Amino acid sequence: MPIIASAQLRSFTIKGKLSLSNDGEKVHLYYTKLNESKHDSTLIHNGTFTLEGEVDAAGIAYLIVGPVNSSNDIDFYLAPGFTSIATTDSLKHAKIGGNEIAADYYRLMEPSRPLQGQKMKYMLKYHRIPKAEKEHPPAQELLNKITMLDAQIAQTTNEFMNHNPDSHITLDLLIKQSGGLIDHAVVYPRFQKLSDRIKNSNKGKMFGERIAKARRMVAGANVPHFEALTPEGNTLKLETVLNSGKYTILDFWASWCSPCRKENPYLVQAYNTYSRKELNILSVSLDSDTGKWKAAIEKDGLLWQQVSSLKGWADPVAVLYGITALPQNLLLDAKGVILAKNLHAEDLMKKLADLTK
Repeated sequence: MPIIASAQLRSFTIKGKLSLSNDGEKVHLYYTKLNESKHDSTLIHNGTFTLEGEVDAAGIAYLIVGPVNSSNDIDFYLAPGFTSIATTDSLKHAKIGGNEIAADYYRLMEPSRPLQGQKMKYMLKYHRIPKAEKEHPPAQELLNKITMLDAQIAQTTNEFMNHNPDSHITLDLLIKQSGGLIDHAVVYPRFQKLSDRIKNSNKGKMFGERIAKARRMVAGANVPHFEALTPEGNTLKLETVLNSGKYTILDFWASWCSPCRKENPYLVQAYNTYSRKELNILSVSLDSDTGKWKAAIEKDGLLWQQVSSLKGWADPVAVLYGITALPQNLLLDAKGVILAKNLHAEDLMKKLADLTK
């Protein structure tokens, strides 16, 4: 989710205590500020270091001691306020505390980090195996071990989430697991288990709004109506398109979206297979460059109705529908009721064939 330009910056302080053997080395901090990658560094003196700066929100950061490609590193949650990092060995064994969010992430990662380390070793071994031997038993055994570790990591993560409903980390994990296409039936009950403090945080409210929009996008719901501009600059209403056919595919795409462009031939096939009385398509583009938008329409042979505000992810229709990932589509009846969601390729063609028997 984009961070608005007026986001408030707040200061952070990191106090580190390392081995005296690290004296004179640099410690590097990599983090994100206002959606931009940042890098700070300082020298270790008497086994200690201090890093200070500003962030707009808590997020994953990385510390590295020594060369930038050093394996003496750790990921942690950098948040406004004070964070302590202490170890007498590698950073990978550091204890992290101070602010609440950093401490929660440390509790999450303490049991997970060894599992992730073992998984990485197996993955490196697997990638060294020649392609011709990937199907042989030794390679398959490595894949089985990786799969088992993934399951253990997932179990550890879910246990943390279930036992920590009042943690900002649990909210962040839920947002990550939900992805760009929120399954309301799955995500909403888990969101409701969070504490009121977390749900009413700024990030919690934003995510709650996304979940509410996802609820309007389930099968059987009526879609919100809208109007938008065609490539010719004319205003087109969704209602007009719905009234002209039995079914309508409402498609969200962009010229820069490779998966969208791969889906377009199937839409072309559907459009050419059925009469306009049976099927219409209305595509909403999240482009910002009118030339690239029009060129993609022509190149892909998209003969149906197209609209866009040319505002990218800020497109009013995309915001109204809660679109945060592409491609997406809705199959609607003539009244604007959702019959199916995100049908692609052969699945879309099969659904249309079943409906038009």
